[in-house]
Formats: sequence, structure tokens, C-alpha cells
Amino acid sequence: MNKYLSASKTLISQRFSLIGISFILTSIACIPRFILKDTFDRNASIQFVALAISASGVGLYMAITNRVPKLNKKIWASLAALFIVTAISTYLGKNIIGSLIGDTGRYTGLISLWSLVIISLYFATIKVDRFNHYLPYLIFGVFIVEFLGLLQQFKIIVLPGDGGFGSTLGNIDFLSAWIGTTVPLIMLLVGRRNIAYRILLIIMPPLSIFLIYKLGPKQGYVDLLIFAVFYLIYKFRVKIKRSNFSLNYLSYGTWALTLLWIEAMLVIPLAKIPFPFITNEEQVVVRTTFWQSGIKMFISNPLFGVGPDNFGYHYDQTRSLYSFKSNEFVITNDAHSSVIQSFATLGIFSMLAFAFLLLILVRSLFINYQKYPNHRKTFYWLGAFFFIFVSNSNISVITLPHKYLFWALASFSIGTAYSEGLIDKSRKIIQIPIRVVIACIAALSLFITGNYAYAQYKVSTSLALVNKEKATNYDFSSYLPCIFYFETQTGIDSFKMSDAAKQVVVKENAKKQLALNPRCINAKISLTRISFNERDIPTAKKLVYELLDQAPGRRDVLSLASIYALTQNDYPLQRKLISLGQKLDLFDTATATVK
Repeated sequence: MNKYLSASKTLISQRFSLIGISFILTSIACIPRFILKDTFDRNASIQFVALAISASGVGLYMAITNRVPKLNKKIWASLAALFIVTAISTYLGKNIIGSLIGDTGRYTGLISLWSLVIISLYFATIKVDRFNHYLPYLIFGVFIVEFLGLLQQFKIIVLPGDGGFGSTLGNIDFLSAWIGTTVPLIMLLVGRRNIAYRILLIIMPPLSIFLIYKLGPKQGYVDLLIFAVFYLIYKFRVKIKRSNFSLNYLSYGTWALTLLWIEAMLVIPLAKIPFPFITNEEQVVVRTTFWQSGIKMFISNPLFGVGPDNFGYHYDQTRSLYSFKSNEFVITNDAHSSVIQSFATLGIFSMLAFAFLLLILVRSLFINYQKYPNHRKTFYWLGAFFFIFVSNSNISVITLPHKYLFWALASFSIGTAYSEGLIDKSRKIIQIPIRVVIACIAALSLFITGNYAYAQYKVSTSLALVNKEKATNYDFSSYLPCIFYFETQTGIDSFKMSDAAKQVVVKENAKKQLALNPRCINAKISLTRISFNERDIPTAKKLVYELLDQAPGRRDVLSLASIYALTQNDYPLQRKLISLGQKLDLFDTATATVK
């Protein structure tokens, strides 16, 4: 009996991987339309929950079993610095709960970042000869997302999101980035005898090309072009003359060239340097306005940024006049560039930590390429994946499952190069702090995510009752993003109340929201209107000036400011509004009102 049990355990350990399954589940996670019909976000929110739960489980497992990679001091120091400076950024952003969860619908707050780091620590424990154990899960996760997008396009299934090829990622740009960056991973299947791999090798290349063609975003074609360059180098590698450069020369040189490439991708469109398919491309022009706003945020908060995932709360304040005049109603909660987003929201110290980790990643690829000659193909194509991912994320939004894949594979390469086993044989003074920090992050992640998931469930079920004209017992939650949920929560909370009672509820909820997030503009506008109704002029004045500073181009803000300026004879404010309205072409000077 023991023999069979032992054999079963061996089979499970060799063929089964919870972390691999967690990647697949995170990738395909979405809330079907027939479940919680009134849920606002059916893609990103559940992917955030899946990522956080995966990381919490892995973190607690590593902390309890002491399965933590033994990395060198520089890597641990950079990770520690990243944890510290992002925590400081969260605190200084004055939107702590929102910054932990991600308060503008992308869920790219502190919990998701720390979850990615925890998952990466687990993948850093994987030895090169065990990589094949995890590869099927990663490849299948990539394939199933693409396949679901194909099924949805042909109306065989219906998934939430933009429709068409959105797949479980919910948006064609997200899926295009997913496909374009993962093409190099298909090359890892070449030469493998497994029948499933061979079938995928036949299906995935034409499927990927077809989807990129049908999706439309040109970033997919750029990804394919970069892949083609890597493929030609690989194909003719024997004929390419190579110099005997040192590891330091290769590492620092490649790292510097990568940073220059990232810079060029941003500078060319920002400076309007003539370049085919870029300079006058509509999407590129729109995104450069987001990037300019992000640069302004960084300049005003260079050390720690405006706080994790707080880009949307500062966008109105920093958007350019051209952005307003050309695309007044195109607003964003993301910079559409991981580099500018990180600079704007996390600041220079976090970016230095990321830059150092990128150097370590580049160096690890060269180390592994020489250290494991039988696995050179694996690390070459992983390097191609990393480069295309970094390029794509530099000009586009990347989803949480996509980041999961990048961090997992990047840490595998780093762990293979730098890990000296596990820390279980290290001194207790080294082991205990690391395990405690990992356990605390896992516990915090579970606590925050649990509260968020419950708040999502509560607001969805309560909204369903309201839509059926039924009474509901609802309490305002601080765990839901202000930008999307403040008015929804207030509407539920004040359902079937008299106007007077409703105003009391709105005022109370607005104060709660602003205590948590002082830049929640919907709450601030509601409170300003109530102050006018209550003839509380000092409060109205304070809020009007705050709103004008925070969102000087919004019509509703200008309308409120005009009401105050005209009724209170605030002549300096009137002159300011006239000047601002004329500049934005929003103010009718004949009637002194907003158009």
C-alpha cells in the first residue's frame, strides 16, 4: 500500500503543479455574464483576486516550508528597497486602501506588485532541469486565452469585455499584446516529441498570426517584426561572427542598449520625429498626451510619485491643452506605458530598483547561456520574450496575467543563474526576517483581497435588488475604486429615500470617501453641490478652488466654479474662469456660462 502511495505522490509531484494551474486560472479568469449580472468589471477585478490568492498561497507555503531561494545580497537588497520605497509611495499618495488595491480599474496597486514579487520568488527556486515540468502550464495558459478569443469572435461563446476578440482579457489591445509578446515561447516547443506539444506547434503559429491580423493594433505587427529579427539571428547564428566579450561587457552593454531602445520608443513620438507608422498614427498621438501627463506627474513628485495606480486621479490636473482640445472626452486611468506609469506613480527610487533588476535579468541570460549549453535555445527564446514584452509594455497597457507570465519566467532565469539552493541552510538571522516578511505580505494580501471581493459581491447583489425595486441593507465600502463605484454605492445606500434624506447619505458617504482618498473627484463634486444647497459658502469655496486645481478642464467643475464666482462676486475667480474658458473654448462670454 505504501508503495502505491509513494508512486502516486511521485507521479503528482512530477506531473501536477498548483502554481502552474494558478497561472492558467488567472489568465482565463472572468466573471460570466449570468453571474452577478450587475458587476461593473468582469475581467480585471477577478484576475486581480486570482493573482493575489495565488501569491498568498505560494507565499504562505514558502514561509512555512522554508522554500525560499538563496539569492545574492544585491538581489535581496534591491527587492527590500523596492518593498520599502513602494510602501512609502503608497503612504505619501494619501489613498492607502485605493493604492493597495488599485483605485482606477487596472488593479495595478501595491498588492498586485508585491504578489508578482512573491510569485517570482517561487519561480526562482526552479532548477533548469525542472523547467519542463512547468512549461506545459505556461504554454497552455497562453494558448487557451488566444483560443477563447477566437471562439468569441465567431460567436461560439460570449465573454465579458469589449466583445469580438477580447477574450478573457477584455480588450483587443490587451489580447494583441498577449499574442505578440508570447510568439517566442512557441519556439520552446520546437524539437519536443510530446504529441501535445507537436499539435500546439502546428496550431499556435498560424493562430497567432491570424489573430494579430484580425485584431488590428499595429503593436502586434511590431512584435512580429522584432520576433522575425530574433528568428533570423537564431537561424543564421553559426554564420554570425562573434567576439569574445566578457560577461560584464555583454551585460552592461545589452542593458544600456535596452534602456536606450526604451527611451527611443518614447522620445520619437513625443518629439514628433518622422518615422513610418508612428509619427501620425492616431493611437500613438493620443497616447503621447497620456505620456506628457505622466511626465508632469513625475516632475511634480519625483522621489515617490503620486502613489500606486493613482495616475487617473492626477490626469485632469496635468493634461495638456492640446489633449483637451483634440480629445476632450478621452480620459484615462493609465499612462499606457509601463515606464512612464511607474515613473509617475512610484517615483525615481522604485525605477532605480526596477532598472537594477532588469540588469540582473539581462546578466542572468548570458550566465545561463554559457552555463547550460543544452538549454541555450530555452534561454535565447526567453530573452526574445523578455525584450518584446518590455518593448510592448513601454507603449501599451499590460494585464495582470501577462505580468504574471513575465515575472515568473524572468525570476526563473535569475534563479537559475544566481540561486544557491534554498535558504534553509542559512543562518536563522537571515532566514527568519525573509520568511516573516513573505508571510506578512501574504496575510496582508489575503486580508485586503478578501475585503475587496466581499465588497464587490455586496455591491453587485445590492444593485441587483435595487434594479428590481427591492429594498436593500447596504453599507458604504472603502475597498471599491472611487472613480467607478462612489456614485453607485451612494445610489444604493440612498435608494427610495426622500431628497432630504438622500442628501444626508450622499454627504456622509462623500466625506467618508474623501477621508480615504482626498482626490476622489466625484465625491468632491457631490459635496460641493450639497454645500451650495445648504448655503455653506465657506465649504463650497474651499471645494471649488480644490476642484479647479485638480481638474481645471472639466465642464462640471467649471460650472460649479462659475456658480460660486457669480453668486459670491468673486471677481478674481471670474477673470480666471473667463481666461480658462476662452483658452479651452468652453466659456460663452455673452452669457458668462459654460458651453
